[in-house]
Amino acid sequence: MNQSPLYAWAAVSQVKPAPPPNSGTSSTTRAMSPVTSPFNLDRFYHPTGSHHGTTNIRQAYLLSEDVRAFDAKFFSVPPGDAEAIDPQQRLLLEVTYEALESSGHTLADLSNSNTGAFVGLMSQDYFALNGQDVDSVPTYAASGTAASNASSRLSYFFNWHGPSMAIDTACSSNLVAVNEAVQALRNGTSRVAVACGTNLCLSAFTFITLNGYARGEGVACVVLKTLSDAISDRDPIEAVTREVGVNHDGRTKGLTMPSAKAQAALIRNTYARAGLDPTKEADRCQYFEAHGTGTKAGVNSFGLGGTNAHCILETYNPPTASDPVIEIDMAASGTCCIPSVFSAASDRSLATLLQSTLKFMDENTDVNMSGLAYNLSTKRSALQRRLAVSATSIDELRDKIKSTIEAASENDATLHSTSALPEPASLLGIFTGQGAQWQGMGSQLISSIPLARRTKIDSTTPVGKASLSQPLCTAVQVILVDMLRAAGVKFQAVVGHSSGEIAAAYAAGFISAWDAIRIADYRGFYAEMAAAPGGEKGAMLAAGTSFEDASDLCQLDDFAGRICVAAHNSPSSVTLSGDIDAIALARRVLEEEEKFARRLKVDTAYHSTHMHKCSVPYLTALRNCNIQVQQPGPDAPQWFSSVRNGQVISSMESLDSQYWVDNMVQPELFCPAVQTCLKYVDKAINCVVEVGPHPALQGPAKDSILAAVDREIPYTGTLNRGKSSTVAFSDALRFLWCLFGSAAVTLGAFQQTNYPDTPTTMTRGLPTYPWTHDRGYFAESRLIKTFHNHPLPFHDLLGIQTADGAREEWGWRNILKMNELKWLSEHSV
Repeated sequence: MNQSPLYAWAAVSQVKPAPPPNSGTSSTTRAMSPVTSPFNLDRFYHPTGSHHGTTNIRQAYLLSEDVRAFDAKFFSVPPGDAEAIDPQQRLLLEVTYEALESSGHTLADLSNSNTGAFVGLMSQDYFALNGQDVDSVPTYAASGTAASNASSRLSYFFNWHGPSMAIDTACSSNLVAVNEAVQALRNGTSRVAVACGTNLCLSAFTFITLNGYARGEGVACVVLKTLSDAISDRDPIEAVTREVGVNHDGRTKGLTMPSAKAQAALIRNTYARAGLDPTKEADRCQYFEAHGTGTKAGVNSFGLGGTNAHCILETYNPPTASDPVIEIDMAASGTCCIPSVFSAASDRSLATLLQSTLKFMDENTDVNMSGLAYNLSTKRSALQRRLAVSATSIDELRDKIKSTIEAASENDATLHSTSALPEPASLLGIFTGQGAQWQGMGSQLISSIPLARRTKIDSTTPVGKASLSQPLCTAVQVILVDMLRAAGVKFQAVVGHSSGEIAAAYAAGFISAWDAIRIADYRGFYAEMAAAPGGEKGAMLAAGTSFEDASDLCQLDDFAGRICVAAHNSPSSVTLSGDIDAIALARRVLEEEEKFARRLKVDTAYHSTHMHKCSVPYLTALRNCNIQVQQPGPDAPQWFSSVRNGQVISSMESLDSQYWVDNMVQPELFCPAVQTCLKYVDKAINCVVEVGPHPALQGPAKDSILAAVDREIPYTGTLNRGKSSTVAFSDALRFLWCLFGSAAVTLGAFQQTNYPDTPTTMTRGLPTYPWTHDRGYFAESRLIKTFHNHPLPFHDLLGIQTADGAREEWGWRNILKMNELKWLSEHSV
């Protein structure tokens, strides 16, 4: 064949009962059941098929679900509008979303694309119902029941720009829709096409007008691509469409009379175009079904007005040799470094989704952990209410989900979910300075995440000494920056605290990772030379007071020239630095004023006159190693200097060796830098990520932010003292995903970068979205409802009781016909 075969996958049906005997497919099931809703067909029953105003049908293939139910909130449809929309169109929205979800396509994937929507439908019962009582027609009935909007509503909600058409060729409508979808793919109009079919029995009118015809309900959707695109995109392929064709009977004995000749010609022509010869046994279909339902091999559908359609389907057998995923050792490929993410439009649906996922894991004990997490992050839409779980094994994930569900069940509490922010991510990266280090920091990252192994850290080395702690902390921060970049996380701005400015400069693109480590290494080495003029070691004190009050304190006679404000951390927090005895005295003074004062576990008085002794050799060493300052790229974050009082570092010249000496000697102006950033950054900050061994700056940063913008901004760290660094980093990604989704953090790409053998094919059997069907929408006035559901059946003489009657004055209506009541002829006057 010259043309690429097409495939359909993720066939979804809204029919839920058990399948009838010898069902041809597991994706669409049907069951015979008495008609009880939404009308009482017994009221219109008459055993004689030709009797006027009645039907001799009492059963039909009906959906087991309430067709009035609709998750209006999910689709942002106001209640009044929802009531006016034809239930067929409402169910189409839900079923199409399920089909896309089952095929691994998110809302964002196809939004603003040339995806085509083709819908086959033949009945408009809801339109007819609305017209039966002109005094109660819904306001938006015209747009809600228009057949053309069956496809337009899909294209509107999903934001598709490809062809969109509703097709009515009676019983062949759905296959004609498939044909149009195939043509759109074949001629390149669409890369993805959705073909849908719908039919609901909402009124007795059609049963009466098509007497002797037992109707059926169903809503289905298939997603189509060219086979080559589907293989390239690693989509779950359910079947291949070899060929599809449509023709018409032409002139027959009557408009509704079928033509066996035309039908046979269509079948032969379709097989010929597929390159198949039905006379050869190998080319013959193994299963053939006529008139409507999808099967594994052949589909033939004949329209009431003579439009015929035929589709040839075949099983997809993937070429195992070219699919490396099939060769994967699933146990070995289970390493997972990303959170498992879940979302829904409401907490109620989110809770149900967690429960169904837990059931899925219980029933599929061999599910691959990394493959599951990859699927959840890349093949599920990120909806408004979000929850993510960091786990490194299926058992841990199962336990954490179970605990979450149980915690929410206690006292009818709600899930601790996160509501997504409406605006795109604009992240401020804050880089921790010295003092946050801890033994073993980052060791699990290096042992479990390949990307982190670029920099080796000895986790058994004592990290209290500056000569060790500073280069190690900077190395950890460099690793974290690289990992965040690999996860698609981009900073809008960065601010560093003290030695944290080294990693901030790396994140801003001014220096390389190697130069960052060298600057930190020399800083730590020469910092140990720091001392008072008499050679004594120094001390530092965290104080809960303002920068102004602390400055006044340092000017008192007991402290002048001996201590200084080393760091302005927040509006009510500073760090004092200087001689040991002066620091001890300052602590007593502050405690007498009932202010917070805590001695830091350091023996070096950073950002004080003690640092002058080591500044000269530090400067010489930096100049000798020839640090290469780089020009940041156009997408690099803005760097707000805590040395230059919040000034934006924009030129390479301003970052010479002297800058790093000033960074060690001069006061640390963290609070002004953060507040200047919030005021002058190009794009307003809506989230803060602290990059370092522990989020030690969270308190001061939050206080500075609140004072600057009078509101809190979401804040997260990347590592946490005492927590597995792998889990802590996954928690940071989880936090960002819950707020901003895949636009801010590409979890799947990060997993694949570290573990290329991660199964990226669709995990089969994942639970579909749990709709919130807590309300029904049906525009049915009292008059219409009474007409359809009155308990009294049709009476041969009286006919049908009128809908506008009352208990005190019943009314009946009938048209008496001699051929139906032959005894009337005996009573002529």
